[in-house]
Amino acid sequence: EGDTLHVGNNIYSYPGYYSDSLLSTQGCDSIIHTNLTVYPMLTSNQYIDICQGDSVVIGFNVYDSAGVYIDTLNNVVGCDSVIMTQITISEPLVNFTLVSSLLIAQVTGGAIPYYYEFGNQNGIILTSSNNFGSSISFNPIVNGIYYFFIIDANNCVSDTVFYLVDIFPTLMDEFGVG
Repeated sequence: EGDTLHVGNNIYSYPGYYSDSLLSTQGCDSIIHTNLTVYPMLTSNQYIDICQGDSVVIGFNVYDSAGVYIDTLNNVVGCDSVIMTQITISEPLVNFTLVSSLLIAQVTGGAIPYYYEFGNQNGIILTSSNNFGSSISFNPIVNGIYYFFIIDANNCVSDTVFYLVDIFPTLMDEFGVG
């Protein structure tokens, strides 16, 4: 599709059976019969989500940024095939804040649902699968370093964030005993 065939003074671009009479250099007639098959140009669209820092290979091209890319490749019969690829970057971001005595972990970006993991130096405190929310809160009962990360629906892993909780008395002086 999109190519043409020249026979004598005629130009063909549609499928069909054609007969052309041509004169040779000695003045003789020659008849050329052409059975023309036109293969369609194959086009396809694909939508790909990748994690920040990943890439995708289309033909001989490597893409690692969000955008729309058009590649022309040859198919098995030697015709052009056009691939339109739309790439989006999934980048889940997490944050920790302490409000009063409540530790709040928040998520922005990435693709829902999320898998949450929340813990401290003693191990995992809380996990949540198929979570469609953007925040989770926890009331810590011991001082320590708390961590939080998520994995989004595209299996993209956020950075792990840490928060030092140091709000509980640990020395006798801090308890007011003395």
